Amino acid sequence: MSSLHIRIDEPTKRKVQKILKELGLDMSTAVNMYFHKIALTKSIPFPIEMDAEVSAKLDDIWEREIQEAIKEGASFDSSEELHKDILGSAYA
Repeated sequence: MSSLHIRIDEPTKRKVQKILKELGLDMSTAVNMYFHKIALTKSIPFPIEMDAEVSAKLDDIWEREIQEAIKEGASFDSSEELHKDILGSAYA
């Protein structure tokens, strides 16, 4: 058996602990159940969705970026060049 240490904000932790207590579970058991479900299904056992407003904003940003790249005729000889262009000084 191994240990796992996680960080979570205190208000969320308290809310979850209260709900789990009502279900007769502790945090460790709940996390173990979650991990076993991931292993069984080979996926996250619930849908992960982006807020529609955020998604629309990202679509707009990507569309502008694509149009700018087309206009500038951006091309790259490697994925490394692309990453350097996108990430700038943050590329390591």
